[in-house]
Amino acid sequence: MKKAQAAMEFLITHGWTILVVMLALIALSFVGVQVTRQAPSPCIGEPGLDCIDKAFISAETNQIQFILRNNMGVGLSRLSVIGGGNKCTVEKSNTTYLQPDGSWKNISNIPNHLPIRISVDCSNDIRKGKFKTLVDVQYTNNQSQLTHISSVSINGVAS
Repeated sequence: MKKAQAAMEFLITHGWTILVVMLALIALSFVGVQVTRQAPSPCIGEPGLDCIDKAFISAETNQIQFILRNNMGVGLSRLSVIGGGNKCTVEKSNTTYLQPDGSWKNISNIPNHLPIRISVDCSNDIRKGKFKTLVDVQYTNNQSQLTHISSVSINGVAS
């Protein structure tokens, strides 16, 4: 009888401890705290220029590639990268969009709802490991003919 009672007390005491830890983890994840050890790898664009995949960051070629989707509701033109934050000084950039046949094409007019692939060559060395920077993308709204700048946050691991 004493062994059974000791076993029950052990399970109840440790059960409450496990329950409290689980509730704390659930509460932390609910408010947005990440409890993993992996580096976050999102690409986050401003509304209307939505990232549709995580960025590819190469320390070997000092290049960043990411894909945005034009969800502005209108076509865009003269899209270019004008700034790369402190981790990437823009040396040159290339912008292509996905055609219906699946190929990527350089073009100055980007229709609504199509993916846009942006490649940025950085003049400074990208180090392997965690990487975070802002990339400023400039574009012209085809309907209003106004030029805008949108910041895209790049977080990931350079390989």
